[in-house]
Amino acid sequence: MASANLTCPVSIPHTRWNLPVRPTEHLKPKRHGFRPMLAVMLCSLGTVAHADLPLTLEEVIAKKNEVTIELGFDYGNLYTSDFVHENNKDVFSMSLGMRYGLTSTTEIYGSMRGAAQQARSSFSKGSERSHANRVQWDSLTIGINHRFSPDNETPALLGYLQTEAIENASLTENNRVIYGKTWSIGIITYRRIDPVVFSLSSGFRKSWKRNTGDSVMVIPGNIFHVSSKLNLALNAETSVFWGARWSNKNGSRLAGGSKDISATQTSLLLGAAYAVSKRSTLHFDLSADISGRGGGNLSTLLRHTF
Repeated sequence: MASANLTCPVSIPHTRWNLPVRPTEHLKPKRHGFRPMLAVMLCSLGTVAHADLPLTLEEVIAKKNEVTIELGFDYGNLYTSDFVHENNKDVFSMSLGMRYGLTSTTEIYGSMRGAAQQARSSFSKGSERSHANRVQWDSLTIGINHRFSPDNETPALLGYLQTEAIENASLTENNRVIYGKTWSIGIITYRRIDPVVFSLSSGFRKSWKRNTGDSVMVIPGNIFHVSSKLNLALNAETSVFWGARWSNKNGSRLAGGSKDISATQTSLLLGAAYAVSKRSTLHFDLSADISGRGGGNLSTLLRHTF
C-alpha cells in the first residue's frame, strides 16, 4: 500500500457571515495515475463550503472598532464508487479567524486554516490501492464584507469579496506556497419577519492555474452557487435554520489538457446557534448531499466579541 502526504490545491473558504443569535429587542474523474487521481479526490470534498451565511441572531456586520475572534472545527466525509474506482476520504480541519469593524457598514476579516486528511482509493476491484495522508496548514483567507442597505422597507443587501491570500498547493509532503490564486465574490439578501428570517445568497469562486510543485499544473474548476435559508428564533438565546444550496462546478483540468466533467450538486443545510453569553455564541452547521457526490460536512464555530 503506497503512502504519501497530499495537499489539496483548492482551498476551502471558511469565512462566515452571521445574520441577526438573538433577536434583540425586535424579535468522477478519468484515470490519470493514482497520485493525480487522489489529489483531485482530496480537493473534491467541501469545495462548496464557501462564504455562505449561516443565520444567527445578532449583528450582521461587526460594529465599528469591534473585534470578533472565531474558532472553528470541521469534519467532512466523501465516498464514491463505481465499477472501476472506489474512493473514501475523511477531513478534519481547524480554523482561527478575526473580524474587525472598519465602519458601521463594513468589516474586514481573516482566517487561517489547517487540516488533517486521509484518502483511500482502489482501482479495478482492489487490484490497485493507494492511501494518502496529510497534516498541514492549508490557507490564509482575507476579505471584506459590506452592507449596502439595511432591512427596512426593502430587504437587506450585503456583499463580500475574499481571496485565499496564501494557499498550500502541493500534491506531496513538500509545501508549495501560492498567492492570490483563488477569489470569491457574493451577495446576500434577507428579510426579518419576527421570529423568522428569510435569506437568499449567491456567489462565484474563480480559481486560476497553479503549479503544484510536482511538475503538475492544475486549474481547479470555478464554482457558482445559490442558497436559500429559513432561520427561526426559538427563544432569546437559541435559533435554528434549514435550507438548501445548489452549485455548479466546472471540470478541473490537469497537465496535458485532460479535464473532468462539470458537475452540479444540491445540498441540504441544517444548523443551530446558541448565545452562550452576551458576547459569545456557539454555532453548529451540517450540509448533506442530496444530489451529486459532495459528501457531507459537520462544523462547529465559537465566536467571541471584545
